[in-house]
Amino acid sequence: MNKPIVRLLAHERIVARGTERTTWWVYIDEQWLPVRNHPEVVLEQLNAGPQVVWETAAELPLELGTWLLRVRYSPLHAPPRDPLGYLDREELRARQKEERSYFRVGPRGTLSAARGVEPPPLLPTT
Repeated sequence: MNKPIVRLLAHERIVARGTERTTWWVYIDEQWLPVRNHPEVVLEQLNAGPQVVWETAAELPLELGTWLLRVRYSPLHAPPRDPLGYLDREELRARQKEERSYFRVGPRGTLSAARGVEPPPLLPTT
């Protein structure tokens, strides 16, 4: 039986207060692996449009039920800063919010949000 082909988009784009970045991970062999490192992945660098730093499409064959993790990093809505706050090292680091969403591979490469289901225990270090 053929594995369905899954197509995922990863990107970094300019948003208010910084950049937003989306990355994908796949759970194989009892570990989380960045999709770009999957042995069967085909990557395509897409033309970046306005306010897009980069965008990559990844296509890979995955078994039905395979776990995927989408991680989105976006700027925090920080309170107004002290005008001289940029001199403080802590202020130099961009403060980011991390949002993780889990999915399962369905027929024809569709993704289903994995709500109410416990994801695999080994979380990636991002």
